Amino acid sequence: MEKGRLKPILPLSSDGAGGTTTSGAYRVNLRPLRLISALRVVIAALLVAFGVLLFLSFGKKEEGAVSIIIKPPPSVGEQVVDLSEKFAIVGTKGGREAFRLQADQVTGLVGEKKILQGVHLEVYSEDGDRLALSGDTGQFDMTDKKAQLTGQARVEGKDGFQLTAPSLSFDGDRDMIFTPDEIAFQSRGLSGTGKGLNYLITDKTLKIPAQVHVTVFPAKPEDPGATITSSEMTLSMSGNDVVFNGSVQLIRGGESFVGDYLQLVMDQSHQNPVSVKAYGKVKATLLSGKNATPASLVADSVFATFLPQGGGLERVEAQGNCRLESSGMEGSGDSLLAQVAEDRVALRGEPVVVDSRSRIAAQEIDLHPGSRGLEARGDVKTSFQGKPVGGRAASPAYFSGVEPIFFQSRSLSVEDGGEMARFSGSVRGWQGDDSIQAEEIILRFADRSMKAYRNVFCRFVSREDAPSSTQPPPATPPTLIVASAMDYEESEGIVHFRDAVKLTRDKSTLLSDRMHVTLSDPLKGRRRISQVLAEGNARFSHLTNSGTADRLTYFPDQDLAELQQDAGLAEVVDHTNGRTIKGNTLKFDLKGNRVLTESSDGGRTWITLNPKDKETPGLEPKIGH
Repeated sequence: MEKGRLKPILPLSSDGAGGTTTSGAYRVNLRPLRLISALRVVIAALLVAFGVLLFLSFGKKEEGAVSIIIKPPPSVGEQVVDLSEKFAIVGTKGGREAFRLQADQVTGLVGEKKILQGVHLEVYSEDGDRLALSGDTGQFDMTDKKAQLTGQARVEGKDGFQLTAPSLSFDGDRDMIFTPDEIAFQSRGLSGTGKGLNYLITDKTLKIPAQVHVTVFPAKPEDPGATITSSEMTLSMSGNDVVFNGSVQLIRGGESFVGDYLQLVMDQSHQNPVSVKAYGKVKATLLSGKNATPASLVADSVFATFLPQGGGLERVEAQGNCRLESSGMEGSGDSLLAQVAEDRVALRGEPVVVDSRSRIAAQEIDLHPGSRGLEARGDVKTSFQGKPVGGRAASPAYFSGVEPIFFQSRSLSVEDGGEMARFSGSVRGWQGDDSIQAEEIILRFADRSMKAYRNVFCRFVSREDAPSSTQPPPATPPTLIVASAMDYEESEGIVHFRDAVKLTRDKSTLLSDRMHVTLSDPLKGRRRISQVLAEGNARFSHLTNSGTADRLTYFPDQDLAELQQDAGLAEVVDHTNGRTIKGNTLKFDLKGNRVLTESSDGGRTWITLNPKDKETPGLEPKIGH
């Protein structure tokens, strides 16, 4: 080969250069073509592997779960690229099957959109529970990995759970089924409606964000059902509790709860309530006792439990600004505990009970709404409201009903439907300067009577009211009465004292076995003593004088005492001179210090007693001339 010329790879033909002809065939090098073909095969294999990997990665957490979004049917301008029957797809997540989507017919659109007919979607939770969704139509997008069901969409699950809505969306990324439409559902004794839905598949929680209305069906026809309305609801499908938020109202027979938040715990069948917890301006209605007496409760928070087997409320606890109203009574306190079946409501934390006639404050108060009774303990303070002149007195005590009356004691029991009040332990009642003390005082409102027992002490200082145009009369000395027991009935207007009775007024003292004190009309103001009748070994002393009789009648307005003796003679003794005056009937003028005697023939004579040495009896009697 000459220098500068390439040597052909193929031999020259016979007509080659130089006119010589050489026989032989051309050789072709195929190695570059084979390399290109191999590269094409490798690239195709990589594309196939990537497609398989992309398909198998659906549902993996790192790639995002498949979800469904409802979109309208394709418009005329969209291009249909395929049409098939009996479409099916399976999505996995974390190595498990997360959902299965089937459709009777599918239409593929440009952009990986799929329009479905006769859609069936099964969603599986981590523990294997299944939710079956169906719809007349649907759509999913392979790119967005979301899907939607439309046309009477429906959900079915275990324990009879069912839900219907015009449309439902499934988001595999968030493991959630949702819709903004109105929905209706039913699950284990519950049924309800609302607007909107968020169903969390992992938590098995159903949330309705608006216009909630739920009905609880009782296990037995004779038991009351319940209806609940609220702004929001959260229902645990795996548990037994339902949470309501925003303007919540629960009504079950005659019992109800209203508040900003309410948690209802049901039994396993979801037909019988177990407990209720409510917060935020809570209002509740209880049926207390055997007579199911209504009682309304207001508090900051309430926790209530129900009797088993579909029974009513058993126990109610309330905290913060508690107020209970029932049978004309209103009780308040910092906390409240109601044993509903036992008709007992315990008020604690500065409790107060008020009705139309009285106010009661104590350290502890137990109310009985059904029987209209109560027990109060610890520094009990009671006040009875005054009534206008001519109105019915507020208290059956002998005090006037026109002005307020106050009682203080260690304990108080209201019984007989609120018609009897029993004060015990160092009892003191007063109206102005008039007062009564005893170890026990019983007031009866029906027959308007009062009884007092042990260490009875009464104090009367009232005077007769003077006309407004004149000066008030001078103050009269108080009348003090001590006895073992006392009875009073307003219809009679007489206070009966018994057992070692002692009356003291100014410089006079009266003792007897029994004493009957007549009081003035209560409608004319505070009660005044108009007459005192002492019976049984009656004895009196005034200044240096004393007297005895079977009966003694005292008229305080007249400062007059009348002594009477059934057998023998009554007598008055002047201790300054030892003189004794006797007679069947003697009238002692305390103001004039004189005695009126009556002879058998009807003659009357005033005998003036010695006014001197009133404080100390004289050692020698005076001799008259």
